[in-house]
Amino acid sequence: QQGRRPLLLESAKTPGGRLRSFPDRRMGEELDHGPHLLLGACQESLALLQQLGTRKHLWQPDRMVLPFWTSEAGWYQLDCPDWPTPWHLLAGLLRMPGISLHERWLAMLLGRRLAGGKLPPPGQTVRHWLQEQQQSVNMLRLLWGPLCLAIMNEPPASADAGLFVTVLGRVLLGGREAGKVHIPRIPLTRLLAEPARQAIERQGGDVRCQSPVQHLETKGDRVVAVVTARERLAVHGPVISTLPHHALARILPTWNPGWLVPPVYAPIVSVHLRWSLPGGLPEPLVGTPDGVWQWFFDRNRLAGADAGQPARISAVISGAYREVHWPTERLLAQARQEVIALAPALAHAGVVTGRVIREKRATLAPWPDLVASRPGTLTPWRNLFLAGDWTNTGLPATIESAVVSGRLAAEKSG
Repeated sequence: QQGRRPLLLESAKTPGGRLRSFPDRRMGEELDHGPHLLLGACQESLALLQQLGTRKHLWQPDRMVLPFWTSEAGWYQLDCPDWPTPWHLLAGLLRMPGISLHERWLAMLLGRRLAGGKLPPPGQTVRHWLQEQQQSVNMLRLLWGPLCLAIMNEPPASADAGLFVTVLGRVLLGGREAGKVHIPRIPLTRLLAEPARQAIERQGGDVRCQSPVQHLETKGDRVVAVVTARERLAVHGPVISTLPHHALARILPTWNPGWLVPPVYAPIVSVHLRWSLPGGLPEPLVGTPDGVWQWFFDRNRLAGADAGQPARISAVISGAYREVHWPTERLLAQARQEVIALAPALAHAGVVTGRVIREKRATLAPWPDLVASRPGTLTPWRNLFLAGDWTNTGLPATIESAVVSGRLAAEKSG
């Protein structure tokens, strides 16, 4: 938009990073590296997809509704009618089974505090903050815990409260659209990576894949060259790094953001399952707070596929510090068992084929000490700017954080 012709250097065969899909011969389809969703509060991400012409490929319900299932409570949901804020949230809490009148009242008080805009003190965890708000163990298990894992990729006991409160306020109090889920109907490469690549090339820019950067040459307070395995590129304008922090530290060893504790990643484990016969879940998206797998996606229903198609279901485990080390067979068996609990008919839906995907470095762990030392856009080199979901955007390491970071870097470099 500034009229520049950017050169994008991508280390992989195709662009997209963790938001990328790949052809899987065994499953016979193009699979994402893991299921993703956006919320209506992710305004910059949705605006980017609108600009790229692919927002139409997102599935969304007609209102803010999140279905859940537990072995003890059965089916329940946070179902907020299409009313003005905050009455939609009040109605949703009143409709939600399994919680007492007192718990509903305390949840509404929490909503009022969110509306006040006051953030928790630095260093506080989500669990500590929820305890201060007098939220019960039952509410933590049924609602706040699943939301924290989905938003933060971290359990409440170790996730930074400030980031959680920021996003929760936007989702619950940002208007009737803010809490609606938006889930891709098409593979992520076709939703974002390829359209973005085409947009760069239409601008006169260049995208070079399989061109990993090996070194950044600096002189004084400037980056003067970018060195890849194939060439040395002299730099005359701004350089934006979207590398994860560990990769940037390798190619620019003199860079030190001053972490308060050594950086740690939070892993995510995903699974894609395919049955040989038709079937599906009662809902397109289901949260399972007492399961190993936390969210299930019925990919046929999301894509609007014919009901006679073989069942296709994906699931995800956020903050999978334990499960990332489990054998594939155990993860597949657990996923199939939990799917059958949600949809018993799938126990008789033929042969099941599965693909497990482990993202050991999915997101920077949102621990309070790490959040406090996330670097911003600027660096000691006046023409080098940082972007990436892990930088200090005021948001957890999400798609929205990545998009915001790119806009900030473009603005600062302009």
